[in-house]
Amino acid sequence: YPSLKEQDFYVTGISYGGHFVPSMMTKLIQNHESNNITVKAVLILEGFYEAKYQFTTFTDYLFSVGLIDLVTRDTVKVYETNMV
Repeated sequence: YPSLKEQDFYVTGISYGGHFVPSMMTKLIQNHESNNITVKAVLILEGFYEAKYQFTTFTDYLFSVGLIDLVTRDTVKVYETNMV
C-alpha cells in the first residue's frame, strides 16, 4: 500500500502479541531504510512473552498481596518448578 507510506504506523498486540509485536518491530527497524514506515507508537497489553519468567513469579506476587497463604504458595511453587 504505497499510498499509506507517509501515514503514522501504530503497532498493538494483546496476549500472544507479546511475541509477535517485538518481532515485527525488529524487522521494521532493521529494514527502515527500504520500508520508510514511521512507527508512532507500540502497545502490548497483557503480553505473554515467556512462561518461564511469567508463571514462576505469579505465585510470589499472589502471596505478597495476601491473596494466598504460605502453605498454598509453597504447594503451587512445586508445580511451577516442574512446569518450566
